Amino acid sequence: MNKYPNEDFLIDIASDDSRNIYVADSIHQRIQEFTSGSVLLMEWGTCGINDGQFLFPSDIAADTSGNIYITDTFNNRIQKFTSNGKFLAKWGSGGDGDGEFMGPLGIAIDTSRNLYVVDTHNHRIQKFTLDGEFLTKWGTFGYEDGQFDRPCGISIEETSGELHVADIYGLRTQVFDFNGKFLDKWEGDRNGRIGIPKRVVVDSSGNIYIADTMNNCIRKFTGVGTKVSN
Repeated sequence: MNKYPNEDFLIDIASDDSRNIYVADSIHQRIQEFTSGSVLLMEWGTCGINDGQFLFPSDIAADTSGNIYITDTFNNRIQKFTSNGKFLAKWGSGGDGDGEFMGPLGIAIDTSRNLYVVDTHNHRIQKFTLDGEFLTKWGTFGYEDGQFDRPCGISIEETSGELHVADIYGLRTQVFDFNGKFLDKWEGDRNGRIGIPKRVVVDSSGNIYIADTMNNCIRKFTGVGTKVSN
C-alpha cells in the first residue's frame, strides 16, 4: 500500500544552464532529458532501491556545474547525477534524524551552492551542501509561523534572499531566509482563497505562482502578497 497517497505520480521539470530540460517521470521511475525544442536526448532510471534506481522520483534541481539532484521520494533519499545520467552520489534514509527523510519532495539550490530539501512527512526543511553534508534544518508539525503540515514545493528568490515553501495542509505558502528565519506567509482557507498549495515558483520579477490543487488553478501574487490573477 502506498504510504503517501496524496503524492502519487508527481512529475517535476527543471532546466540547466544549457537549457536542457529534465523531467521526473515518477510513473515510469525514470528521468528524461530533452532539448529546449522538446527533442529527447536520453533517459535513465528503473524501479528499485539501488544506485540510479527510483521509487517515485518527484523533484529535480540542477547546479551550475550541470549536475542533477533528484528527490527519490519513497527511497527517502537524494540522488545526484551528471547531466548525462551518470550516478555520482546519494544521501538519506528513512527517519527523522539530521540528513534522514520521510517522503522528501521539493528541492532547490541557491547561488551559494546550498541545497534545500522539503522533508514532507517530517514537516521540515533540511539544508545541505551539494555533496550532501547536513547544514541545518527548521520546522515542526503545526500551524504557527515556521511550522508545517506536509510541505511540498519550494522555490528560491535570489534577489531578496528568500525561500518560498508550499505548506499543503497548512493551506498557505511560507517565506523564509536561507537560514530558516520566518519572514512572511500567504494564507489560504477552505473557501477557495488559496486552497491546497502544492507547488510554488518565484520569477525574476518577484512574482509568486502557486499551484492551487483544490481549486484547479494557478494563482499569481506580487512579492508583497497581493493577488494579481488566477
